[in-house]
Amino acid sequence: MTDILLKIDRLCLQFDSKFLFKDISFDGMAGDIVGLFGPNGSGKTSFLNVISGIQESTSGSILYYSGSPKFKTYFDISTFKGGIVRTFQIPELANSLSVADHLLLADSYFSMNICSLINPVNYHTQRNISCTPKALKYIRRFGLESKLQNILSTLSYGERRLVANICALLTGSRILLLDEPFANLSIQACDIFKEIVLEEINSFNKMAIITEHNPDNMISFATRYMHIQNQKLIELPIETLNESKMRNMLYTMSIEYG
Repeated sequence: MTDILLKIDRLCLQFDSKFLFKDISFDGMAGDIVGLFGPNGSGKTSFLNVISGIQESTSGSILYYSGSPKFKTYFDISTFKGGIVRTFQIPELANSLSVADHLLLADSYFSMNICSLINPVNYHTQRNISCTPKALKYIRRFGLESKLQNILSTLSYGERRLVANICALLTGSRILLLDEPFANLSIQACDIFKEIVLEEINSFNKMAIITEHNPDNMISFATRYMHIQNQKLIELPIETLNESKMRNMLYTMSIEYG
C-alpha cells in the first residue's frame, strides 16, 4: 500500500474579501511528482507557503504523515516526522557563506546539528568539515566542484538555483516543495536535476510538488498534473502534456497572466 505523505482537506486562503483558492483537497502519495501549473497570481506559491507553514490558511486542514505537529511554525512542520522542505522562486541563500557551507548546513538540518554549525563559538571549526559523499556526488554531477569554496554572492543566478535545489535534497525530507526549480538552468542541468529527484523519490519513498511555467520541463517526469485557476485545484489527465496543443495552452496562459 502506498503511503499518504500529505493529506489536504478543503484548504482555503483568503485575503480581505477575496479568496486566492478555496476548498482544495489533495492526497500526496509516496512516489508522486506533481507538476503544478497555473497563471501567475493564481496561488501556486501561496499554496506551497501554506503547506510548509510559512503562511497560515484561512480554513481547512493539512496532515503530514497522518499527523500534525503541535505548533504550526515553518520549523516545526519542516522537522515533523519525515520532514518537509521548500525552495523559492528566488533562491533563499546566505550571500556571505560558501557553497560548501550551504551543503554542510543542509546536510545537518534534519539531524538537528544545524544549531552547532551556526553557533559563533564553534562555527569556525565546524565549517572545515568535509562535505558528505552524497553532497559531493551531486555537486560533481553539475560540474560545480571547483566552486565549493566560492561565496554565494559570486555565483551566477543559475548556479545559485542549483545550490538551493541540491540543499533541498540534502535535508533528507520526504516531502519536497520546489518552486520553479528549473528557472535559469541549462537543458543539461534540468535533465540532471530530474534524474536526481527521481533517484531520491524512488529510493526513499519521497514525493514532490513542483511549480512550473514551462510544461515541456514536466513531460515524462511528472506522475501527476495539477492546475490552479479560478480558486480551484484541478487534476489533469496524465496524457495532457503529451498533447502539444494542451502544452501550448498552459504555457501561453502562464505568459499572458505573468
